[in-house]
Amino acid sequence: MKKILIADQDPQVLLRLEWLLNKHWIIVEKVESAKALYTAVGFFRPDLIIMEISFGHLDGRLVCNDLKNAAQTAHIPIVLLTTMTYQKIGEIPCEADAIIGKPLNEFNLLRTITDLVSCSTSFCQQPIK
Repeated sequence: MKKILIADQDPQVLLRLEWLLNKHWIIVEKVESAKALYTAVGFFRPDLIIMEISFGHLDGRLVCNDLKNAAQTAHIPIVLLTTMTYQKIGEIPCEADAIIGKPLNEFNLLRTITDLVSCSTSFCQQPIK
């Protein structure tokens, strides 16, 4: 089973994403702060990270860049979620593997996850409906 770490300050978003991903046999770890994210990456060892750009006092794009520039986490695909316009997103260079706008389209999110995560599990072998 694949493991995805979700980082968002909104408990409703965390619950919705956990429910969606659990339906597809994905193990989920949820965090609500950047500090918890850095800790969870070490012990949970996710196959992918989903993170909100507007992440408390830290910018998710900068957190993403930190993770992508660290040898231990550079290989982990990162999907950023946002309500920002593309012009606003581009103001800070970011090494995210994907950026998805809110409100979330579940099909697009699942397709992005499938594209970014190695398809060695039944999750990737099942068609997304």
